[in-house]
Order: sequence, then structure tokens, then C-alpha cells
Amino acid sequence: MLHRYKFGRKTVLKRFLTRHLLDFAEKNLKKEDFDAVLAVPLDPAGHYSRGFNQSRALSSALGKRLKLRDLSRAVGRKRGHSRQSLLAKKERRINVRGAFFLKDKAAFSRFKRVLLVDDILTSGQTLSECAKTLKNAGADSVTALAFARAL
Repeated sequence: MLHRYKFGRKTVLKRFLTRHLLDFAEKNLKKEDFDAVLAVPLDPAGHYSRGFNQSRALSSALGKRLKLRDLSRAVGRKRGHSRQSLLAKKERRINVRGAFFLKDKAAFSRFKRVLLVDDILTSGQTLSECAKTLKNAGADSVTALAFARAL
């Protein structure tokens, strides 16, 4: 289902996916533990081909529900990386090294506890590299939340 949403442009699934993520968050996360929410940025080519950032749709809804500042525009992703899903675990780490950059470093001096949202967790390399960028920018803590876990 997530694959169809992401690559098949079945954006009608957004409501279903968002509802389940929000239900999970309300049962398992405390709003007080976070200052802001942030979606893992997409590669510009991936965003262009899909027409939307599936993780941003999820994080935006989560931010509204938990009344958290959405910092998704404060971080970007460099062009030219291969799709993580096509790579072996070791290659994934190398592929995303240095992939993220800050557009607004000051945001992380004000919002120290970040909830980082992605659609799927496979090896954890993308979330880890993005979290490293946020920590280097001044975030005190980064908690990752993914809609699904691939095996």
C-alpha cells in the first residue's frame, strides 16, 4: 500500500496512512517531548518525479495534530543520490553520507527536540544521516518515527 502511495501516485491513500500514524502517535508519543516535527527531505529528482513528498504529508498532519512547529523547510537534500531501496545495506550508508543540508540553521537553536518523520525504515541509514545533520545544527534530541518498517 505504501509503495502504491509513494510511487503509483495513489494520493487517495494519504488519508488512510495519516490516520493510522496519528492514532499511533496519540497513543505512544507525548507532545511535551517535542518542540518541532520535520519530514525527511526528498531528493529533488524524486520530488519532481512523484510530484509530492510522502513523508512531508505525514509529518504535516502530525505537526498539526500535536501542535508542533513544522521545520520541514529548514533542511534540504542534495541531488544525485541513488534510491535507497535499490541498494544493499552497506551501500545505503555511503549513498546518504552528506546528503542533507541546512536551509535554516537558526531554527534548531530555538527548537531543540525534533520528531523526524519518514515513510519507511529499512536499514535506518537515511534517518540516521538526517538526524546527524540536525544534531550538528543544534538539535538536542532527534526522535525518528516511520510509518512502516521493511524487513
